[in-house]
Amino acid sequence: MADGMASERARRPARTGVAGTLIAGTLIAGTLIAGTACGAGRTDIVVVLKPDATSADADRIRASCDGLPHVRAAAPDTTATATAKRYPVRFSVIGGSAEDKNRLYQCLTRDPAVTGASETES
Repeated sequence: MADGMASERARRPARTGVAGTLIAGTLIAGTLIAGTACGAGRTDIVVVLKPDATSADADRIRASCDGLPHVRAAAPDTTATATAKRYPVRFSVIGGSAEDKNRLYQCLTRDPAVTGASETES
């Protein structure tokens, strides 16, 4: 009987090790899934231009930054609203990562007509 108890004790650490491995694997998989899901959304970025920026400036910015990975420039707004005039350049980052957004911000900061940008998640 003593041999049976010793044998049972010898198996318990193995079960604990397997359970620990399963828990760690589940946590790692959950982290990877969450990280991937975060990049699956859409971020809209509105570019803020200097007050004296022209439509040629807006066209140049739109053309220079459109086509980056996961980045698409919105078509120019043809309405005559004050908002459309003040914020004529917009981009969407669809399914992109933080690195994709960073590339867009780097592109925007190279243009002297850009004073900033704001983003919203949708």
